[in-house]
Amino acid sequence: MNAVESINMAQPGFLDEVWKFFMATRAELLLFCAAVAAYVLLFGNMAPKGKRPRSPKAKHLKAGNFPSEEEDLDTEHLEADKDQSLRPEERNELESSLTDAFQNGDHRQVLRCWMGLKRSEFAPEVPLAKCVESMQRFKKDNNFVLRELKAFFKRYPSECTPRTLNDILEPLARRLDSQLVDGVLAIASGLGVRPDERGYEALLSLSFTTRNFAQVRTLLEEMKGRGMSLTTRARIVAVKAALKVGSFAEAAQHFKELKSMWSGLSST
Repeated sequence: MNAVESINMAQPGFLDEVWKFFMATRAELLLFCAAVAAYVLLFGNMAPKGKRPRSPKAKHLKAGNFPSEEEDLDTEHLEADKDQSLRPEERNELESSLTDAFQNGDHRQVLRCWMGLKRSEFAPEVPLAKCVESMQRFKKDNNFVLRELKAFFKRYPSECTPRTLNDILEPLARRLDSQLVDGVLAIASGLGVRPDERGYEALLSLSFTTRNFAQVRTLLEEMKGRGMSLTTRARIVAVKAALKVGSFAEAAQHFKELKSMWSGLSST
């Protein structure tokens, strides 16, 4: 028997085994084919597409061209809108939205409104201290905050007053942000504005809390040179600072004046 005859004799048996296997597993094979077909129909056209880079110029940014999270929040995004002044109703709406956004903790929206209000011809009625806090909570550095404040006061110089300065300094002093406080004071000084008694009170508290007792003495000398009276809190800081450096005579003098202040208040 040659090899060809052996193969011909073996074929019927082999084909029988294949047929038996197919019949025994036909249900499983049909299910498998159906699953493959369903997958192709459902997901065959969902291959990932490459993302097209978004151009900042192609975006329409509301409330003053506020950029997306991928972009830096900076004044350069407002260059195209500088000549587009806000209408009074638009300014009022942005002012209201800014206040509501801060109360809701939406600091991103606060900055959107801030950027939009910079197009206002007249000074917007916004709490600058809250705007500064939102900038910080939005992870903007001191240079950015100072640049924004400087641009604001340059555009609206009448807004740079001791009262406005106090409103900015007090929360910064409570947060012990000495660097930003120094920057704000430099901007105000460049515009001819200096702290009043309330502002010095915040600066004294900051210097004492950070244990900068030499700065406390410097501030007290400045107030004396300007003929300014110490507030009750400022006098208390002066007493504690003098005790910290061992200047008991100075502490006694401040305490004596503090006692006189209290006596005057009680008599009235």
